[in-house]
Amino acid sequence: MLPLPSRRIAGASCRAQFPCFIGIESLSASDLTLARNYLQQLSARLEAQLIPTQDGLHDIALEYHGDSMRLFHPRHAPVIFPAPLRLPSLGEALGQLLSTVMLNFSPSGQPENLQELLLPNVRVAGPLLVRGAGFGDIVIGPLYRYAWTMLSRDELLTAISRSSGISEYQPIAFDEYRQIVNDRAHRPVSIEEICWALDTDAVLGPHRAHWAQRKTLTLCLSSWPNLSRQPDHEAWLRVLSRLSKPLTVAELESKMTQAGINFKESANKLILLVIFRHLRLSYDDTPTRYQPAQPVTTHTRVIARLRQHLRAMIS
Repeated sequence: MLPLPSRRIAGASCRAQFPCFIGIESLSASDLTLARNYLQQLSARLEAQLIPTQDGLHDIALEYHGDSMRLFHPRHAPVIFPAPLRLPSLGEALGQLLSTVMLNFSPSGQPENLQELLLPNVRVAGPLLVRGAGFGDIVIGPLYRYAWTMLSRDELLTAISRSSGISEYQPIAFDEYRQIVNDRAHRPVSIEEICWALDTDAVLGPHRAHWAQRKTLTLCLSSWPNLSRQPDHEAWLRVLSRLSKPLTVAELESKMTQAGINFKESANKLILLVIFRHLRLSYDDTPTRYQPAQPVTTHTRVIARLRQHLRAMIS
């Protein structure tokens, strides 16, 4: 593990990570329950958003393969691991496949601008020195949570909103990175703030139609983002306050329209809220099963009487 820089940073920031939908529809009933529990645990361990789904719309399929199991991605070699389904073997297989999928998310090859570098379609190992075409030099930390610059925060965000092209980037030694972090002339700016200032349509645009198909996908607010630089931040706050309870994509679109926010134009911002973990995804597409009413027994009658007696005593 790398030693941490001695200079402390106020607040917290998480690394950008696209949600990854894992298809589990072909599993048995017992393995469905295991898969959901395991994916929830592995999301934290792998620093990924692993969303189980049973509607056939998935990025990776978890399925049986003869006497074994496999993870299948249409553009990558499948990863086969032993059956039965167990947490350690699933975690190892997912870690192996996700490292390949995330590094090869974009066919464009090497990143040519900050959008491709900072969002997880292309990942270059940090710490990294980046020379911008219009924003000078920035140093990106090894976890891709903060960038360090000699500009003020507002100066950097204004500059990259005008020009985000990269002229050069190169890895630097961790000792050099630590010196920059501890140098008071360099200021930290969160990667999330930088991404909000960028035009992300080229990177996030292809995901909009993919998400629009997911009728049972729900979103729920898990933490408040800093939207103070958004010109329509007050309208956004009204919408996000409604997300204290899960809403489907269609319900959210209706709320945004009522608040005067164009849903299609703001879809990239919603995706940013998801990949920076402000919006939590859930995908409850398991069919509701009919539960017959339970017969009233002597035991249940006694419990009901006791509850009535206690309520009477309290009142």
